[in-house]
Amino acid sequence: MKNLKKRILSLITAAAVAFGSIGALPETVLLPDLSVTASAETEFTEAATWTELKDALTAGGDVRLTGNVTAGNSDTALVVPSGKTVTLDLNGHTIDRGLKGKDAVSDNVITVRGNLTLTDSSTGEPGTITGGKTNGNGGGVYVNGTFTMSGGTISDCSATWGGGVYVNGGEFTMQGGTISGCSANYGGGVYVNGGEFTMSGDTISGCSAGFGGGVYVKNGATFTMSGGTISGCPSNGYGGGVYVNDTFTMSGGTISCCGAGRGGGMYVDTDGTFNVSGAPVISGNTEDNKANNVVFQSSHPTKTINVIGELTTGTTGASIYVNAGKDEAVAVGSDYTLKAEDAECFHSDSDGLASVLVTDIVNITLHIFSKIASSDENPHSHVA
Repeated sequence: MKNLKKRILSLITAAAVAFGSIGALPETVLLPDLSVTASAETEFTEAATWTELKDALTAGGDVRLTGNVTAGNSDTALVVPSGKTVTLDLNGHTIDRGLKGKDAVSDNVITVRGNLTLTDSSTGEPGTITGGKTNGNGGGVYVNGTFTMSGGTISDCSATWGGGVYVNGGEFTMQGGTISGCSANYGGGVYVNGGEFTMSGDTISGCSAGFGGGVYVKNGATFTMSGGTISGCPSNGYGGGVYVNDTFTMSGGTISCCGAGRGGGMYVDTDGTFNVSGAPVISGNTEDNKANNVVFQSSHPTKTINVIGELTTGTTGASIYVNAGKDEAVAVGSDYTLKAEDAECFHSDSDGLASVLVTDIVNITLHIFSKIASSDENPHSHVA
């Protein structure tokens, strides 16, 4: 760099003398700023074996797979220790615990006690976490720290609770990637036990369980869904898409094409709370090939959905189908005053019924009424 500046100074001097433009050089010559700032690149620890990956996760930092990683018979689950932060780039490769079809061994793929972010920089087929099988919790990933999923796939894992992911008092944020083909007795895709699950994008699909084919929420847990899709998740018991035994708040995203013995889209248990705002969609879910979307347990104290904020109406707005009959309340405003047009967002699984707004001295609720025959009358507006 110094030599370059000297050469420029020499050229300026030579030009001045040659052309006689100046008698002498000024005391100060301003030179262009030729400093170069080196761009900082993330330094990854590369891993291509189970041992390398295990050591890298234990140490913390940024880790990138450079090949498929499969556990051996004597290997144990990968662990992100408490106090460590890891960003794991699958880079299009597979982490296979190798337990599918092996009845003698029970273990998950990754245990997260610290902070793990899962990414995938591959432009081809996404990387995958697979092959976990446990008689306990979390066939794919067990979380009592913080887990953020922004890429990759968790597939073909199984457990008693939480086939894909089990959240035990921790935090799981799903903003990208896919959980698919996982199974459990409870929570085929995700089981949330006293923790927090936030879903803002991508997909939970093809997961199955006895209860909560897609997601199971229990024990002081919260599930917040603002985007993404839960689809094709069956349950041979209750709650194909979601089983709610605590708090589920939905402001966007879609639950569709799920099925169950009761509550194909969602089953809200006695202690469950279902809150909505924005533009959530729950439709196309079934029980024995009949429409069966949102179902409340018969002993639920209110059997109503809480509308906690503005609902988006219109063809791209909220659309929630509820398993309710004539004159049954389906929603109530909670710190929000319902409007007549909000009724457009709620539908009955039963044919020939439409939702209307009903006002009484206690609150404002949405009820299901027989469709109004007259085309001149708004079927969504009625004051009792």
